[in-house]
Amino acid sequence: MTTPLHLLRDWPSADWLANWQHDECAFVISEKALELCLVEPDLADLLPGRSYVLITELALLAERGAVTEDLPLSLIQISDARWVDLTLQCAPVITWDKAE
Repeated sequence: MTTPLHLLRDWPSADWLANWQHDECAFVISEKALELCLVEPDLADLLPGRSYVLITELALLAERGAVTEDLPLSLIQISDARWVDLTLQCAPVITWDKAE
């Protein structure tokens, strides 16, 4: 069985979540979605399965003044190397970014 990996660059709509998420999914929360989770930590609890954030991205956000200490406990911090491992282990890898 394969595990879908979703890269969330922006927070998905309720319709998207209803159609695409399930317990076997893994999520990497990035960019606008991560910034939103730092402001609204309860959002991370809406995702089933494992949810990850890149340590490197948290460091970059902290350099820009974001408060990263309030990261939701349900988000697992991973290194860049682990991110590469995830993309190789999971299938399919799907990027979500809202159309502008």
